[in-house]
Amino acid sequence: MAGIYGLSGSGMDVDAMVKSLMTAQRASNAGLTQKKTVLQWQKDAKNKMYDEINTFRNTIFNYKLQATLNPNKISSSNTSVATATARADAANVNHSLTVSQLADGVKLTSTASLSAAGTTVDRTTIASQFYNGTAVADIPNMSITIANGSASATIAVSPTGSINDFVSQINNAGINVTANYDSTLDRFFLTTNNSGATADISFAGSNTAGMSFLADKLKLPVGVMATGSNVSSSGSIHGTVQVDASKTLASQFKNLTDSTLKLTNSVTGTTESISINTSDTLQQVMDKINAGSNATASFDAATGNFSITPTQSGTLSIDSSDQSAKDLFSQLHLPATFNAGKVTTSTSSVTIPLDKTAALNTQFAEFAGFGATDKFTLQIDDGTGTNTFKSVEVIPASDSLQDMLDRIHSTVPNVNASYDSTTGKIILQSATGKSLNFTGSDAAGISFLANTLKLHQGGKDASFTLDGAALTQASNAFTIAGVSYNLTGISPAVSSTDSTLQSISIGITNDVDKAVASIKSLVDSYNAILSSINTKRDETRYTDFLPLTDDQKSSMKETEITAWNLKAQSGMLHNDTTLNSLVSNMRNAFANPISGLTGQYTNASSIGITTGTYTERGKLYLDETKLRTALTSDPTILNKIFATAGTNKAGTTTIDPNTQGIAGRLYDALKSTMDIMAQQAGTTATASTDTKSDIAKRIKEYTTRITAAKAREDDMEEAYYTKFNAMETALSKLSTQSTWLSQQLSS
Repeated sequence: MAGIYGLSGSGMDVDAMVKSLMTAQRASNAGLTQKKTVLQWQKDAKNKMYDEINTFRNTIFNYKLQATLNPNKISSSNTSVATATARADAANVNHSLTVSQLADGVKLTSTASLSAAGTTVDRTTIASQFYNGTAVADIPNMSITIANGSASATIAVSPTGSINDFVSQINNAGINVTANYDSTLDRFFLTTNNSGATADISFAGSNTAGMSFLADKLKLPVGVMATGSNVSSSGSIHGTVQVDASKTLASQFKNLTDSTLKLTNSVTGTTESISINTSDTLQQVMDKINAGSNATASFDAATGNFSITPTQSGTLSIDSSDQSAKDLFSQLHLPATFNAGKVTTSTSSVTIPLDKTAALNTQFAEFAGFGATDKFTLQIDDGTGTNTFKSVEVIPASDSLQDMLDRIHSTVPNVNASYDSTTGKIILQSATGKSLNFTGSDAAGISFLANTLKLHQGGKDASFTLDGAALTQASNAFTIAGVSYNLTGISPAVSSTDSTLQSISIGITNDVDKAVASIKSLVDSYNAILSSINTKRDETRYTDFLPLTDDQKSSMKETEITAWNLKAQSGMLHNDTTLNSLVSNMRNAFANPISGLTGQYTNASSIGITTGTYTERGKLYLDETKLRTALTSDPTILNKIFATAGTNKAGTTTIDPNTQGIAGRLYDALKSTMDIMAQQAGTTATASTDTKSDIAKRIKEYTTRITAAKAREDDMEEAYYTKFNAMETALSKLSTQSTWLSQQLSS
């Protein structure tokens, strides 16, 4: 408060007088602040100890696990064939393993550079890179269907996009296939992200231009129809899906668009145009056909057969129809000659197996235009040598499916070929175990193999014999009976004259060294936390050394302040009852036997873990020799001593600690202590927001009292200054009057 001191000439030091009068009040207020500071120090000390206990508790959790208490070590007699690791629950036995085939996915790589050596290629677009000099409009529409198992995608190759755009289309298709183009090597790569027999790359459904792009431009070995020694069609080649006449075309047939079906009747000489929408049902399509005069159509739901019959015993042709309309009739499995317009009544074979003895051109649409001497050629190699491709010529007008299969086997004896009428699948089996390569087959042959017979490039399961049992796995890394195997190679032959594969040994034994090291680490961690707790419990509390006020600090040196604060903050957890209880519980956890265990080993001391003298305050010691002896006698003893779960106390849901293993006892005791400390002082994580712990509430009370005391201090100081101001004013008036009287008397 501003004063008017000195007007009276009193010469009094009012500020000093007010300060002196306020000393007692300020001392009282400072005492409140010091007590609040001590509480904050205690809170911080408990928070830090909470963190230390929590860290130790997390360590103890590991000693409730078999992996820590019963570690195994595993060895392989030939790591070039297999390596392995074992879980704690794996039996300590030797396993016999023979690996005959590693699991693999499908990997397709360009067989040569995509461009001629020494040429400069513009890779800006697919048109400039692969069709230089050809107008974009003249490049055929390329549609490529890529399937991997049940996942498939149809990709339209844009001539104006780059090869990297094509790579992105594949990688973003969600079919678990990765594409890459290496511009340095100038080669294209396709790889399945999965392995095993379920992994495959199939191009079935691609159009001729798409297949040509893959084979001729990207130089992928699409002719390698199978990479395993025993391969079948990826699906039935005659179809197994029951057609539903009430469902839309789009939901049952592939790659259809809105189109126009043009039905020409040979008798009437007329062509009827019928609009077909993908949202139409098959019944609606039939109704549209039946509304005209050139044909009648029907569907037998019992047999799944679709029939179309020309009127007046004529023949039908759909040659001038849109391609999508032709595709629909092809997928209805009508005889191939229907598309050539040379049949009368045509009935689909959706649910009827193929007749393997009938001529190919009566069953497969792609051979509809093949005459009596027209043929396609297959080039076949099973990889037994270099340039061993053999040619198989097939005349669809006279050759049956069985004829083709017999000819494949007779031309390439190492390849057995058959048709399973039950599953509708073609089966090709190479006696040499090599890949079946059809590269060099003509376009019709490749299309027939990929699109109709649905042969595909498939991955391989790992094949191996484990302890006498023949097994397969989709991956080279797998776990059986607690042992994780990683197959790295094929087992070698017994000798140069005996092709029998050697078996290797996978041995599992107890890792005593690791178990001892684990217990040693526990003892060290226990002693470290115990030392920290004891240090804080024993720390002297200097009650005469209160937190320094600002006034006190102003008259002290830095070294003096530091020394004072060390004593002022000492002993915040001195003889803390919560920590005292914890130390006792920790000691009992190791000292007390585990109820229910019998025999030589029932507590920690029996396996070599003991406490020191009383003066060492519970410090643990480990006799490694004694522990090794116990582990040799009973490999599961650590699990019994430390991880026994315990049973509930009679009539309660509370675990009886006497029946618990050491780890459970410690874990629960530490948790109880942490809960109490959190209630007392909160945690470090909640330090800035804690208002509910006991100490936080007391700190809040002191904050309120300090605020009120400061307000009273300000009011008292203002009152003192007001009184001194009044005194100075009165003295000033008295001085003035005295001067006036003196002047009057002197006159």
